[in-house]
Amino acid sequence: MDINEVKRKIELQRLVDKMKLNMMKHRIRYDNYISESINILIEYDNYNNYNMLDLLYYIFTDIKIELLDQLAIDIMYLVDIDAPDKFFIEYLYNWYNNLNDTSKIKLSLSYTDYINTKVNETIGDLNVDFLRGKYFLDIGSGDCALTFPIAEKLGMKGVAVDIETEIEWKGDSKDDRCKVRILYDGTNLNDILNEIKQLNPYNEKNPNNIEIGLITYNHSLHHFGSYGNIKHSIEQASNTITDNGYIIFREHAVDDFEDDIKINLQHILFQIKYIMNDAETFDEFWNLYIKFIDEYTADYMSEELLKKYCRDEGLTFLKDNPRIIPEPTNLEELINKHVDYSVDESLTLLYIFQKKLI
Repeated sequence: MDINEVKRKIELQRLVDKMKLNMMKHRIRYDNYISESINILIEYDNYNNYNMLDLLYYIFTDIKIELLDQLAIDIMYLVDIDAPDKFFIEYLYNWYNNLNDTSKIKLSLSYTDYINTKVNETIGDLNVDFLRGKYFLDIGSGDCALTFPIAEKLGMKGVAVDIETEIEWKGDSKDDRCKVRILYDGTNLNDILNEIKQLNPYNEKNPNNIEIGLITYNHSLHHFGSYGNIKHSIEQASNTITDNGYIIFREHAVDDFEDDIKINLQHILFQIKYIMNDAETFDEFWNLYIKFIDEYTADYMSEELLKKYCRDEGLTFLKDNPRIIPEPTNLEELINKHVDYSVDESLTLLYIFQKKLI
């Protein structure tokens, strides 16, 4: 190994150490986070144009694959020249706003069908008769796309619970579907229960005697700010649900630092996509993006760690299910571009736990 190779490896290790420190402090706002992240993946995970295309396809599934292929090439070029984050964001902003109807493909599922698939994926292994009539808390409900469809399918009384934050967590829904929504600071579920009793949204004869049969965390638990907060929330959820009730987590199952980086990049790209229509100029868009980055936190967990946290709180693991991925309408084009749609870029698992009577 010559001196230049030694120097390069030392510089790379310093970059990794810097990024790990920043991620421990939940800081991903600095000038070159995107290019530095991808450079680490290139070095340690043999990341290339095909991997970038897989990521872009996961985010922009409704865009023609040839356009995403060119975008992947352009992004990897920006990485090669160490472009700053603002340049990346502006490039993506202009790229997206130059798309038109001919840039898109018809998806295999309508939005409603997609949500129904997610609902069935969530509740397929639950005892519906036991849950009927009880309360259901969806913690980190966002736009409530799943909250009330799940409640209606189970015959439960749904309550959307969200954390007070400046970040507006959106999905592909263009509507706010939150029928009953309560905000809290993420630390005390008893505050939620007390507010439900005071609001009495379902006109109970005895609102002080409600039963929580189901609690879900739909990609929300890792945003609680620390592993201590995560453990505390699981403890409170376990204490809140009735005996034989369920707690369901939809989470990224990460195994290493490279996985952390990939999921962070997904969050960044999804947020860029979701706030596109909220700004008329790039300056407005950039301010919205910075607002997101300033508050963004993420503490990802391996499957083993989440199971341990739940086991420590007396919860019984029932099963985990992979994310259901619909077959695309442009399968032949994906094959030609070496994109395997069946591989879940998000590393998502649906974990089902129960508070079983001993």
